[in-house]
Amino acid sequence: GGYAMLPILQREIVENKSAYRYLPESIAAVPQGEQMLEIMRSSGFKHCKVHRLTLGVCSIYTGIKL
Repeated sequence: GGYAMLPILQREIVENKSAYRYLPESIAAVPQGEQMLEIMRSSGFKHCKVHRLTLGVCSIYTGIKL
């Protein structure tokens, strides 16, 4: 996913690089895209959507649960 861009962005922007080394592994452990949407649907959410930001580094998931 877009999280592959994270180390590149980190090298260019962040001064304390060691503080963020865990991020790619941590992000990879979280379900992404359709897999996350399916988890939301199976939990009773409707109208589930994903909004990708920052070249896919960050995603916002939305849904409605009545």
